[in-house]
Amino acid sequence: MKLGMLLEDKRITDVDLSCPQNGNPGIGGTSYMFLQLAHFLNKYDKNIEITLYRSGKCKVEDFLNEEQVENEIEALNHINTESCDLILFSSRDKTKEFYNKLDKIGVPAVGWAHNFLSSSEADMINDCIAVKRLVFVGKQEYDHYIDCKVIDKSTYIYNMFDSDREEYFRVDDYDLSVVYMGSLVPQKGFHILAKNWKAIIEKVPEAKLHVIGGGNLYFKDLKMGSYGIADENYEKMFMPYLTDEKDELLPSVIFHGTMGHEKIDLINRAAVGVMNPTSDTETFGLSAIEMEACGVPVVTRGKNGLLDTTLHKKSGFLFKTEKEFVDYIVLLLRNKEMNKKMGDQAKVFVKESFMPDVIIPLWINLFNDVITDKPAVYLGVNNHYFKDYKLIRMFIHSLRKFKPFANIPSLNELKTRGNN
Repeated sequence: MKLGMLLEDKRITDVDLSCPQNGNPGIGGTSYMFLQLAHFLNKYDKNIEITLYRSGKCKVEDFLNEEQVENEIEALNHINTESCDLILFSSRDKTKEFYNKLDKIGVPAVGWAHNFLSSSEADMINDCIAVKRLVFVGKQEYDHYIDCKVIDKSTYIYNMFDSDREEYFRVDDYDLSVVYMGSLVPQKGFHILAKNWKAIIEKVPEAKLHVIGGGNLYFKDLKMGSYGIADENYEKMFMPYLTDEKDELLPSVIFHGTMGHEKIDLINRAAVGVMNPTSDTETFGLSAIEMEACGVPVVTRGKNGLLDTTLHKKSGFLFKTEKEFVDYIVLLLRNKEMNKKMGDQAKVFVKESFMPDVIIPLWINLFNDVITDKPAVYLGVNNHYFKDYKLIRMFIHSLRKFKPFANIPSLNELKTRGNN
């Protein structure tokens, strides 16, 4: 099988990308998952020949073929039925021109949806004959589109995480520290944690907050604020919560910036992990998995993809209100017995659900199904029925089976119309 991957790495500079099996070296999650998938596909099936179509220059693994292109349209100009049996691309921010080009070259394609799609993006994928499958990264993201036409060519496969490495552990005498991991941009919700940090240290004065991530992970030339931590406007939003009356950073807060593999040393000693306390944009939540793999329980909002990656009262806590957010963090800082039990359960959860030996066979089967033109199977809804208006989405999906209602708008379409 000849697999062409469209790797979006134009903004990645001065990073060694040749060891994705060792964890994310400090790049965007989507680009990292493409490289990790390539690595483990090669490990499990040497008959899959992979070519990366990319504009970046950073070193990748030697087994990968490379085609240097300026953009995704040029990448498609390099691809034909002799060079590739299958194309894998990120579905984010693709244009009508891109999908028209896909239809012209005659190579079956798979879209990988690491981000929520607009209704127009979903429609373009549905209308593109060449796109045989849209792969969502979690069940909650899949369920979000069950009332859309594109669900008829969709499935989901969890992002994978190889936790079977010796560095994934937590020391017995872990610190009373909270580790936040994520980009410092509004949609990742760090301001919610910042807003409530003083309430946490009021109850646990010795607690520390370690912040892994920066505001310029995706945009290196971003204008930073006076503290050099995040975008100027966003920094002004959250820094007042983390400074004293002299505008000096609280001694309990440490910003580490964007980190690569070295971040594991902080996680190994953490009591609690926090990621995206809004969960608004989360289709999966890879940072939650990484912290759980070390045996660190996670506290985050019970919404969207984090419902797939954090098990409430087992691998961590899913909060509804900011009061619950504070209470859960304080509980895990104070109750070591509960903390250890949940941390142990978190490790088992990651091992059973996200390891390469669980995930890679799903990808190989999917690629074979696409090449042999097997249709997608509708997976239905099997949990969290009262989240994300699922009951309404299920009703619309059922109505679409009847001809008079075949074109009834999805909730995403109605939301788009309302915004216009």
